[in-house]
Amino acid sequence: MGFAPLKINTVLMRGLNDDEIEDFAEITRKRPWHVRFIELMPTGDNRHLSKRFLSTDLVLQRLQDIGDLRPAAGPVGNGPATYFRFDGAPGTVGVVTPLSHNYCDRCNRVRLTADGKLKTCLFGTHEVDLQTPLRTTGDIVPAVREALAGKPERHLLQLGTARGSGGLRALSQVGG
Repeated sequence: MGFAPLKINTVLMRGLNDDEIEDFAEITRKRPWHVRFIELMPTGDNRHLSKRFLSTDLVLQRLQDIGDLRPAAGPVGNGPATYFRFDGAPGTVGVVTPLSHNYCDRCNRVRLTADGKLKTCLFGTHEVDLQTPLRTTGDIVPAVREALAGKPERHLLQLGTARGSGGLRALSQVGG
């Protein structure tokens, strides 16, 4: 259909989908797709899933057993993912590591909430209202600058606790 780049996000869950890791990675040897393995992120309503956490370190070890993975450039707008490629593969394998390897120093993401707030960290509480200036003056540039200036240096998310989740009950609250 001409969609490119095609990214497949896979949230890793021990005992639920960890038997499919190699199959997902194998797709990248045949197709120019970007398969990204994302570590489970515990927030309010899913903290009970912490026992299912699987580090991407283990995933990369397992994938080395089926072929050499080398660092690679990911698709444009790849955010905080780190990418690898099997020799000769048209696609890539990416990992998103919010818990095992904090990536906040290279995070280029912000989110716009449904109520018009610019959220500068998925797991932070810092938000700046864009709705009001958009409706009153039409100029949101100062508010965006304010938001970016207040972007925290790192998140404090911890496995098995609500600490650092920014009060999120579920990632769907902010489109994450």
